[in-house]
Amino acid sequence: SFGPQPLIAHSVQSLLRVPAMRHNANSERVFSTHRAVIVDYGRAISGGTVSQVAVHAALEEYGRVWHMEQMGSKWLVTFQAAPATSALIASGALVVEGAPEPFPAEHYQVVGKKSCVEEERLLHLMENMKRATKSGSMKIEDVREPQPIAAGTSFDWSIRLTNRGTQPRTLLSVEVPYQPADAPVCFSLLKGTPQSKGKQGLLLSQTFSHTQAVRLVSRPGTAGVFRTRLVFNFSTYALVHEVAVEVGGALDPRSLAPRPPPPPPPAAARPLSDATGELIPALPPGRVCKLPGVRLLTTAGTYKGVKPLQEFELPADIVKTVEGRRGASFNPWKTAQNYRTRLHELLWLEEAQQAQHTHAYDMVRVEVEPVRDYMDANGMMNCLGPSELLTRVKCESLLAEKRPCIQRGDKVIASRPGDGTSRWEGFVYIVTHNALLLLFGTEFHAAQPTPTQMNLSFSVERLTHRL
Repeated sequence: SFGPQPLIAHSVQSLLRVPAMRHNANSERVFSTHRAVIVDYGRAISGGTVSQVAVHAALEEYGRVWHMEQMGSKWLVTFQAAPATSALIASGALVVEGAPEPFPAEHYQVVGKKSCVEEERLLHLMENMKRATKSGSMKIEDVREPQPIAAGTSFDWSIRLTNRGTQPRTLLSVEVPYQPADAPVCFSLLKGTPQSKGKQGLLLSQTFSHTQAVRLVSRPGTAGVFRTRLVFNFSTYALVHEVAVEVGGALDPRSLAPRPPPPPPPAAARPLSDATGELIPALPPGRVCKLPGVRLLTTAGTYKGVKPLQEFELPADIVKTVEGRRGASFNPWKTAQNYRTRLHELLWLEEAQQAQHTHAYDMVRVEVEPVRDYMDANGMMNCLGPSELLTRVKCESLLAEKRPCIQRGDKVIASRPGDGTSRWEGFVYIVTHNALLLLFGTEFHAAQPTPTQMNLSFSVERLTHRL
């Protein structure tokens, strides 16, 4: 339940006139825009014949699931986006792998004052999540030791939210997305949420804090890093905070200390830069992409000088020297007659060395997956539109403060193993300690099965060396 308190200054009667609500043309019935009902007459879900994980995966095919709860022989499903609800109802039934039969999908009718208030609160929450903003005045702290927890146990800790600004903020609620009860881990909020303390939320004046207790329950044998999102719902916006907990055996805390990245494998072992085929651009003329900072990806290699700029292609002998396929013959002595030649050779040597180090991070048969949202450097969750999906590639030890490493703005060429018909141009959009978020063309994921394996070859923009 989303609680009985109204969070928008509307009466229950005015709620029925909200344009986002669905009305039946033949009666005064009102249907929810974000919630639908799936019918489980045989109690296959509650009885364990069909796992909640499988049901959740089937629902995610329509859109991001926000909440799911049992109501007798029916399950109330809340989607984060209204079109997902419409798509599920239009399909008529939910098909779940392993289920004896499909589960009929129905409208959820909003009846009574309590249901109207819950629907009003849900609409307000979803609208706020669309307006998730970077709020530097709010500080979020995880009050716990940064070490793994043992599998098969429960772990409680606190998250402290502090208002560092001068303006008071009203915290209406703290929310956590739904996780299936039979999932390997399950996050939940303990007592003390603002929605349980009062109808008008919690007023956070300057330097005031709210401490929220969180619990994680893991099943025996579970191992890995598990994440969820905490949504701090304010009166005018929502602040999303990602929580990550490592679950596994008891480890030495010193193993979590920062370690230098391992040396990359030799470039000769990864001959991906020689791939051929039609190159499909990531940002062709006419594409409108609203991702923050995407303009830098298109202008980083653009020369706007008055004088023409030559290509200054890398000489083959210098490339062979750097890769060890040819003996060195570079003469470091400079004179007035050979200064220009020596300077060019030094720049070419540096560029060839950088290209070798960058290609050393090329990946062979790595799994890629679409990303519908991502966490930025300020801890804000950004939701992506259908034409702005990013691609996640899980990897390790790619984050560094300087070269050689993979950095934002680097170009990547993706190709299917064994398929030489087409290649996809992309850009590195975000680099984290264990994953890359890449930006490809709008049709990249539609042309590939999910999940799929790709070969990735990285390169660095040459404009700086040419200048």
